[in-house]
Amino acid sequence: MLSNNRSDSLVFLMVLICMFALPGCGGGTRPELGQVQGTLTIDGRPLPDAIVVFSPVSGGRQSMGVTDSEGNYKLKYIRQITGAKLGHHKITIKMAAGAKYRDKIPARYNTQSDLTEEVKPDENVIDFALTSS
Repeated sequence: MLSNNRSDSLVFLMVLICMFALPGCGGGTRPELGQVQGTLTIDGRPLPDAIVVFSPVSGGRQSMGVTDSEGNYKLKYIRQITGAKLGHHKITIKMAAGAKYRDKIPARYNTQSDLTEEVKPDENVIDFALTSS
């Protein structure tokens, strides 16, 4: 009888270990993320179909979002996971393929971007007011 109780205890202990250990297994750990959303305008008007990319200065996965018809974006980290890694980011903004205003984004916002922002824990509202000149 004692051996059965000991076996049951070992099984229970193994189940507990698996419950806490398995969620962290497979695919590595995800960094802490802050939720990021905002509005993108150019010359005071909403800019639809723009791709906003946040690249962590410290390295790691980029986050990106695409603006809607009102110029609003929300960053995605991966698949259905929203947000961006905490810390400082270099920002690039470019137009989606086939977008109406494809050539409207000056190089200083994309290929030669010097835009930076810091993503903090919780909610971050980061708006961009671009100018075409």
